[in-house]
Amino acid sequence: MKARTYIIVTLCMIGISNLLPAQDIHFSQFGSTPSLVNPALTGDFLGNQRGGIAYRDQWRSISKPFTTAHAFYDCSINEAQWKDQYVGLGLDLFSDRAGDGKMGTTSFSLNSSYAKALSLSSIYSFGVQLSFVQRSVDFTQFTWDSQFNGLEYDPALSSQEPMYNENFIKPDLSAGMSWNCNIDKYSASRVGFAMFHINSPNLKYYNTGNERVAPRYVLHAEARIEQRSAIFAFLPKILYQRQNTLNELLFGGMMEWEIREGSRITGWITESSVAFGLYHRWGDAIVLTSQLYLENFDIGLSYDFNVSNLTRVSKARGGFEISILYTSPFVSRWRKGASRSSY
Repeated sequence: MKARTYIIVTLCMIGISNLLPAQDIHFSQFGSTPSLVNPALTGDFLGNQRGGIAYRDQWRSISKPFTTAHAFYDCSINEAQWKDQYVGLGLDLFSDRAGDGKMGTTSFSLNSSYAKALSLSSIYSFGVQLSFVQRSVDFTQFTWDSQFNGLEYDPALSSQEPMYNENFIKPDLSAGMSWNCNIDKYSASRVGFAMFHINSPNLKYYNTGNERVAPRYVLHAEARIEQRSAIFAFLPKILYQRQNTLNELLFGGMMEWEIREGSRITGWITESSVAFGLYHRWGDAIVLTSQLYLENFDIGLSYDFNVSNLTRVSKARGGFEISILYTSPFVSRWRKGASRSSY
């Protein structure tokens, strides 16, 4: 039984590793990682400055975990002088590690956007992103057939693999656009499109062959629908991504309750609200998520329950995720319409 389980795990991990060169990292809480969704979202928030971190731990139940960390900062400038437009600037950093060989991707990005109000209830933005991507792997952690001497594994034997690059850096270019629009006095929506890896950088480990990263196309839409009483709001979201032959569809929503309304004059009373929701990554996972909004802070927790064919090994245990955002100055999320994103 143990041998059979080991074979299943090995085959599953081989399948996963074959997808890695063609698939970007992703977070279930994609609202907390805006620069990974669309460069046009740079500076699109209620406030002037924003910073955030996110961490994801996946597949710990079946192998050494795949871990992903992300941090970003963005701001809007010239909004005071330009009443109907602004420029967004930002930067972000992410690091991804996978498997025994610690196959890693580290990226540093510079983001910029320009937003223009088309009317009192509509804002359009366009953004670009320039990234520098580093790929690395520890080949000493791998074992090869050629290192079996007939009796046992011998690390002193040559792997007989072609020359390879263990560490390299390549530039990467992405762009996107988004549109915010009022639904009514209390509610708003946003849709966007982005294209990542426009230049298809060649991120190959071996000196032979070609391993260009396929462009990733992203479509996303979300809304904030408040009741007139402004006690609670419904936040539906959908994200579709396509990269090469791989597709990802993540959809669902959250319900947000205003726990306490902040004092508007003295500021002594802190505004707070909480949200709970459910998302489905089509054919892969059910995501339970929660958010705590405490004035300037937004803290998110979620867990992916695996529902794919991998459940035989994973036992439905997928990935844990946490995110923390900080926005300054504080601006109430409630009763804002589409003046700026409050999703």
